Amino acid sequence: IEPVDVRGAGSLLFGASIDASYVIFGGFRNQYQYELLEGNSALSSLETRAKLENIVFQVQSVYASVQAAAALEKTAGNAVRVSVERLSRTQEALRLGTGTSLTMMEAEAALKQDSVRLAAAQQSTRIQKRRLNRILQRDPEIDFSVEEEISFDNALDLELLEQSALANNAQLNLVRRQVENTRISEKIAKAAVWPSVSANLSYGYNRQDNDAGLIVSQSALGPVGGLSLAFPIFDGGMRNIQIQNARLALESGEMTLSDQELQIRTDLANAFDQYQIALEQIDREMSNVRLAETVLERTRQLIELGQLSQLDFRTAQLNLQRSRDVLVQYRLTARQAELELMLLSGTLVQ
Repeated sequence: IEPVDVRGAGSLLFGASIDASYVIFGGFRNQYQYELLEGNSALSSLETRAKLENIVFQVQSVYASVQAAAALEKTAGNAVRVSVERLSRTQEALRLGTGTSLTMMEAEAALKQDSVRLAAAQQSTRIQKRRLNRILQRDPEIDFSVEEEISFDNALDLELLEQSALANNAQLNLVRRQVENTRISEKIAKAAVWPSVSANLSYGYNRQDNDAGLIVSQSALGPVGGLSLAFPIFDGGMRNIQIQNARLALESGEMTLSDQELQIRTDLANAFDQYQIALEQIDREMSNVRLAETVLERTRQLIELGQLSQLDFRTAQLNLQRSRDVLVQYRLTARQAELELMLLSGTLVQ
């Protein structure tokens, strides 16, 4: 056989393929990561709900303050009207010679005092309306009317409120969701110690052309598949550190959850006490208002008979105004306590 000179001979290799791989088992990491994504989505929804409830609470609370300010303004206006009537009577009595200038001056002083109170009450109403407009992102000078009487539920039950709070409170559920997300993160950290099994599939074409050799040309076309196993042997202790950190975060979150539950129960009990006391004070003060109205009317009759002085009338007038003002404040306290109970129990926004 004559020798073949292969000097300068070359070889050409080319090919193309489509590859795909799929992790069959990765320590459930993908499943946990998907659960964590769902948890983060739920966490975002809870955060939105908590913000919404706080906004509604603020709007309702300030609205009740506007109602209270308007009610106090009405009371002050009634006092001014009564003082105007009193001044008219003293002026008429002075003209007829049955009164004195001192009595008339006392009536004028009382009218000025009531007018000052009315101006202050009107300013307070304007301030509260501006507060509400600010919360609603409106022009602060927009005027509006409110319901005259502050309404509230007078039959709330503490046991039912506590059950609802532990199940529906937005802040509590927010902490619960954070704890659950931390628990999933711990599972993800633990999944790193498991081996991973992957399936590989390739479909391609390969060709090789040689200028010299036993095989001048060869080609291959078709699929190639296989399985691969990967097992983490050593990573400098990073996996253990991640697991420990996740476990510590979970323990801290569970402690925070327990503390949050206790805080909500405490706040709920305090708000319910305030609510109950306000209801009792409202009942007593309503009786005081009715009594003060009767006393004022009786005093007016006795003055006409000449049996009492204008000073007695002024005293009865101030007592009625004070009782009405106190009643308004108790109604506001009851409404604000009710709003706090609704916020804590998770029933403010249905």
